[in-house]
Amino acid sequence: AVKELVVAGADGYDYLAAKRERNRLKDLSARSTNLVSQKQALVVRSIDEYLASSNPSDADWDNIKSGVQSVVEDVKLLLTDVREERSDFVLEEAYGKLGNTLQLRSLVLDKIAVLPKPTTFEELKQLEEINVQYKRLIATFQEAVKQLNIYIKHVENA
Repeated sequence: AVKELVVAGADGYDYLAAKRERNRLKDLSARSTNLVSQKQALVVRSIDEYLASSNPSDADWDNIKSGVQSVVEDVKLLLTDVREERSDFVLEEAYGKLGNTLQLRSLVLDKIAVLPKPTTFEELKQLEEINVQYKRLIATFQEAVKQLNIYIKHVENA
């Protein structure tokens, strides 16, 4: 009878631990998706519009920088959470992609945050190259989030 109670208790603990892991990973997925769909799109669109403008204002550049600041904070919070993850998800390729792209995005955003307002051809070209690089990182990040979601569904069905 005692053995059965111990086994039942261990099974219950395993179930709760697995449920907590799934909930934590779902939260990570939701925050990642929101970051891309809401804030990231605004930053990229703002930079695209700035680059397309024949005479961007100081206010246009200030808007980009304030948007970048907001995104940097979210990216760094997500990066911290990804680095603290200890579930079996760390064994997945998507885990490395998430952490790597968040780290690189943080570096790119930090670079934009300290740029003076680009006005010369060379400065605008540099901003354009940074924006292209950033768009690639977003695409890689989105792929990693898809892989995370597949992993979550697999774990739920196991």
